[in-house]
Amino acid sequence: MSEEEKENIKRQVCVMGDKENKWKKYLYLENGVLVGERLVKIENGIEIPCEETGSANYTLTLHPNFENEKELNVLNNITGETSQIKVIQQPQKVEFVKWYNETKNIGAINRLENGLHVSCQYFRVENNQEVICEPPEGDGKFYFVPLPDGVPDFSSYNGEISMYDPSTNTIARTIPKAKIIHVDGKVEIKIKEDDSKVTEDLISKVNELSLDDKERLIESIQKTCEPVTTLEGKQVSISTIDQVTQTIGMILTNESDEIPIDFYKTIDPKEGFGISRVAEDKIYYLPRLLENAKLVRQGDTTTYIIQSEVKDSYNNSIRLEHRLQATSPQEAEKIARLVLKRLKGIQIKIWTACWKMANTKSRYTFNCRLSELMKYCNPLREAHFNSAERADFYEHLRSLENTKFVYTKSYKKKGKDKYDSYEIRLLEIHRHSGYKDEEAPQEITMTILNTLALQKEKTTFVGVEIKNRTLELHADDAMLANFIQTRKNQKMEGSHLKLERDSLMEIAGLSLTNKTKKAHANKLLLEKLGRLKEKGIILSIPKRISDSISLKIR
Repeated sequence: MSEEEKENIKRQVCVMGDKENKWKKYLYLENGVLVGERLVKIENGIEIPCEETGSANYTLTLHPNFENEKELNVLNNITGETSQIKVIQQPQKVEFVKWYNETKNIGAINRLENGLHVSCQYFRVENNQEVICEPPEGDGKFYFVPLPDGVPDFSSYNGEISMYDPSTNTIARTIPKAKIIHVDGKVEIKIKEDDSKVTEDLISKVNELSLDDKERLIESIQKTCEPVTTLEGKQVSISTIDQVTQTIGMILTNESDEIPIDFYKTIDPKEGFGISRVAEDKIYYLPRLLENAKLVRQGDTTTYIIQSEVKDSYNNSIRLEHRLQATSPQEAEKIARLVLKRLKGIQIKIWTACWKMANTKSRYTFNCRLSELMKYCNPLREAHFNSAERADFYEHLRSLENTKFVYTKSYKKKGKDKYDSYEIRLLEIHRHSGYKDEEAPQEITMTILNTLALQKEKTTFVGVEIKNRTLELHADDAMLANFIQTRKNQKMEGSHLKLERDSLMEIAGLSLTNKTKKAHANKLLLEKLGRLKEKGIILSIPKRISDSISLKIR
């Protein structure tokens, strides 16, 4: 039979059953000819395939214009009884339910006709290709997949699909409906997580991409998630929400924001990640800046600025500024104390985690999920982050966004005093998205370094290596860990770093304790240094604290 002849066949499905609604029989017709039958019994509202009961033979009486008839007669040749059957005018609805067990490498395609399971075909994945195979040995189950109540077809159903075992009349397994992103007609991305809302957002983003960007998305995903060619001839990559989100973010950000290869020259990616030297050199002065900070009100407004200034070894100015809003001077003082405390600990740790994320994505501007960034900041944590923790973390990010260094170099040119100045914002948040009823966004796009403003600075594209295990430290140790690693990079030569005791106390955040309880401060400092040694940031520490302290760094 030719393809044209097959297309011209008129197919109908007739249904007959008893008055008690205990069984139904489906009769399949092609151009008025009975070509197939299927009997089901009905138990607890579920149609279960069963064998023919008895040896009854049926004769279907068809009129020339039977398509216009609402009911037709079926004669039972054994008993002589006539049954009424209903004619379904619409062509039969054919659907497929596909499932795959990755652990056992066995899957099946279930064919449904008008919601009734009629056949099952098994397949395996070999060389990233789905291939038909024999049913698993010893598996005698014949699964039946009914349509859920009130659902016209599976295409509109977003929940789990139940597969029943007729031999026991129980649910054999449930299959979550796959979250599929259709990139084009031949390529799909299957999402591992069962998060309909986030997947819907991703689908919208993919649909908004240009054809070139879609090709870049496909190429990037297939590099990390090798695609499987399905029996239908499509390429399917199994990915995660984060992977797809990151890739889209990278595509949408400017290519000039890519971190250059030379940035990683002195960094061992197995041991650590890089922070731009131009930024880390300013962080080096942060302990001194925080100790001398003052709060200044901007005219007759509710805006206040935390300000502090020091000179570097070349007598150039490094000024710290943090802008805040307050309804009164008393409230401003309270907020300022909190800001200074956080900048000494948790916020410098979060800033360091942002740089690790930038290294992972090889971009100064990147897109990521907030939960992913929180995990970078808390690598030893296994529990999920609750909504309060997410809101608190996001508040720290917004505070960092209001913090900047202003670096000013003074010089003479043709006998005249001149200066050159630039700003380093700790980070900038460009975009955030999520659910309206949540305090923190699900996803953010941020810049960790404004490279356009720092093109002339030689150290902008030189990385300072920060050990990965630095982020395993408590926030109270973050400032000391960053300072020592920056100083190690500046020193370049020599295996030891020598520091004055009082300076080290200030950097470690122990100045107040040192003024009142010197011995206790010494003990706390030794404990901090011990934790840094444990993480591989320093190689040895002194047995006791003296006025001059020597730390082995390489």
